[in-house]
Amino acid sequence: LLSRREMPVSRDLTPEEQDWVSAEARSGVWALLRRQLEGRPFDLDSHLQLDLGLDSFDWMTLALSIEEQSGVQLDAAAIAQIETVRDLLRMVGTEIESRPERATAAPDSRVDQDRKRWLAPQTGLERAIGRLVLALNRVLMRTVFRLKCRGAELLPTDGAFVICANHVSDMDPAALAAALPSRVRGRTYWAGDVVRLFASRMTRLLCRSARVYPIDETAPMVAVELAVDVLDAGGVQVWFPEGWRSADGKLLRFQAGVGRILQRANVRVVPAFIAGTLEAWPRESRLPRPHPVEVTFGAPIEPARLVASGPLCETPAEEIAAALRSRVGELALSAGADVLTVEAESPLAHREQQQ
Repeated sequence: LLSRREMPVSRDLTPEEQDWVSAEARSGVWALLRRQLEGRPFDLDSHLQLDLGLDSFDWMTLALSIEEQSGVQLDAAAIAQIETVRDLLRMVGTEIESRPERATAAPDSRVDQDRKRWLAPQTGLERAIGRLVLALNRVLMRTVFRLKCRGAELLPTDGAFVICANHVSDMDPAALAAALPSRVRGRTYWAGDVVRLFASRMTRLLCRSARVYPIDETAPMVAVELAVDVLDAGGVQVWFPEGWRSADGKLLRFQAGVGRILQRANVRVVPAFIAGTLEAWPRESRLPRPHPVEVTFGAPIEPARLVASGPLCETPAEEIAAALRSRVGELALSAGADVLTVEAESPLAHREQQQ
């Protein structure tokens, strides 16, 4: 990844900039950024990657939220032109103003290309490498990090389902993989950042072997399509619905992408809470350090139950995400951690206040 610049304190918007941001076509995206960045300082000239640290997974999460909110789907050509917050607001605003009734575009050929490459049956060599990598990871997590697991018996024995967990560290996928029983681990798929995990031929082979497919910021919708494909084929999909890693361990807003996946695939979701990885490998450290890690799984939930129990939001997908965040928070409490702060203002509440 590109090195991140020193993040400046955000300046106040000028009256002219405030008027520009407040325009109907741009105000929704500005409010969305304020919610998702959880109080981090930024202004119109903040660079989305260098200042705010958005990687491919973050871009996918943001693009999904923008499409959910405004109906604007950012394609590869559009994203390539976006560097700053101002660029993003200008791009979305132009789309809304020029094509207010634009229908959501169908996935492009990139979906078919990635489907054939990353979801195709593994070769014998890839299966062997995958088993070796997962076995070594399990030994490492259980010895060096003294991994403990609770609730693994609640995981479904067959059929498709999604595992949704909190996200605080780069170690989270390793901890979760080591906690899964073999009957689940062998058919589980993951989404990984294309820049960090797919840069070389060797890492691409390892990712294929471990059932990891790429999230590319130039095609953010592809990962969602692949996740639905995994579930339609009866597999297990791991998803980190916060998108960004939490800096202090508190749960961030769960993005609507997970709700959309669950709606389309109509499969059960298993909430999971990962503890100890923030201390073992905080984001400012280059290497991990020994620290106990624990993974807690909850009981499977049907998407319809999440819609019924979620707070009032603009869409059912957002209601699913918000209700799922509460379930993960309850798991955290059962594990002795209080991570469920008051969720950021809902899009519906924001809209009602504006009226």
